[in-house]
Amino acid sequence: MDQAHWGYSWATAITEGIAITLNLIIILSNVRCLHKLPQPSVLIVFLCCSDNITMINTFILVVHHLTSGSLDYNARMCQIQAIFITFGALFSLGLCAGLTLLRFLVIVTGRKITRLFIAQYIGSSAAVAFLTAILPFMLGSEAESYVMQPSGDNCTVRWHSRDPRTVIVSCACAVILVTPLTGIGFAYYFIYRKVSKTFESFKATGVISNEGKSVQTSNTGALTNASEIKTGTWHLTKQSKREKCEEEEKQVALLIQSLVIVGVFVVGWTPYMLYGTFGLLSGVSLSASVEFAADYVLQVNYLANPFVIFLFDKDIQKNVRDSFSFVAIKISRRVTC
Repeated sequence: MDQAHWGYSWATAITEGIAITLNLIIILSNVRCLHKLPQPSVLIVFLCCSDNITMINTFILVVHHLTSGSLDYNARMCQIQAIFITFGALFSLGLCAGLTLLRFLVIVTGRKITRLFIAQYIGSSAAVAFLTAILPFMLGSEAESYVMQPSGDNCTVRWHSRDPRTVIVSCACAVILVTPLTGIGFAYYFIYRKVSKTFESFKATGVISNEGKSVQTSNTGALTNASEIKTGTWHLTKQSKREKCEEEEKQVALLIQSLVIVGVFVVGWTPYMLYGTFGLLSGVSLSASVEFAADYVLQVNYLANPFVIFLFDKDIQKNVRDSFSFVAIKISRRVTC
């Protein structure tokens, strides 16, 4: 293994090792109270799980390189790990798109989001990701479709292959990759238009509030129109106005939370999307350094996600702090005994 690949493997091992640990902290701190979390937070916890599925498998791969000092790796094991890596990546894309979908449904369409809807969305996203991940085995092209990438830090689709079955797999992955990224952009455009239009109505009527009491959480209510607010504004008590402002702050906080998490996600995935699309369209295999650069931006995204989640999701943040406090109390009791 040459010096460059040593560097690739060490960078991946350190970055993903930290990211895996941080994600595990979030997962273990919130899994017991999953039923109490708001719907966006539930998706975020599952997003941490899907990210870890991908990272644990790539982490195992690079640790093998570092311990053996060689890029030689069992081809069959690489193909099996590629299933988990591909599944985790595609599942993460679906969950991230789900965060945007929740904001879109609540703000633009006014739809009430239920726990059942969230469960169905998570299940369908996992099913689509899994079926796509095992598609090479269903087509009998796993040896051609799933290979270790030039940098040695990933087992995934051979994007530049011209084997017809591999092209089918690559196109399926590309569609699942590109669709959420483009859909996210359009969704936030409509969200921006709706929010801007609503605030203009508020200004015209002298009301500094997004919506009436019909909106209570991230999964209920729609933005009331300006005429309804205008007729009822003068009859609101100070308490109700205070409640309206609090609910407005919650909705804005949830929107900012989703926007930041999705924004980081899109920035992280765009280089790899361009890398895969170029290989698929041109049939040219790019150098190991280019592939590693695209992949490492994605790894940095995995590392940044826990920090962004902890910073913007107050419910998850509270559960993590409570877990640390519980562990600290247990340790202090054992020490005193």
